[in-house]
Amino acid sequence: MKTAAFILSLLLSMLATAWAEDTKKPIDSLLGKCPPGSTWFDNHGECIPEGEITEIDGVPMHEIIKVLDAHSDELRVIKGVMGFGIDQHGIHVDVMPEHDTLPIILDGLPVHTHPYFVAVDS
Repeated sequence: MKTAAFILSLLLSMLATAWAEDTKKPIDSLLGKCPPGSTWFDNHGECIPEGEITEIDGVPMHEIIKVLDAHSDELRVIKGVMGFGIDQHGIHVDVMPEHDTLPIILDGLPVHTHPYFVAVDS
């Protein structure tokens, strides 16, 4: 009897595995459909070209880094700012829902916000 139950459970698990493989969806269908050579950028809900950012609006990356470094202390003291960096749109600032006013341009470079997200396991 135990052998028959084992064989039955083995067959059922094989059928379940085969069914699951037939119903799999590619990950890009869950995150957004991007053409080859691009990647889903979740923060903006869009596809971006793959590869390193070398400039933004004609400003080379080393200059952008200098601007961000020059203003980093200024950004850190703004209430609600949790972090900042550079993406293909310019300087991004991660903020809490309740935050003070941020500059929209730093030395000619655009500044935009991203909501700061913390996952809490209950």
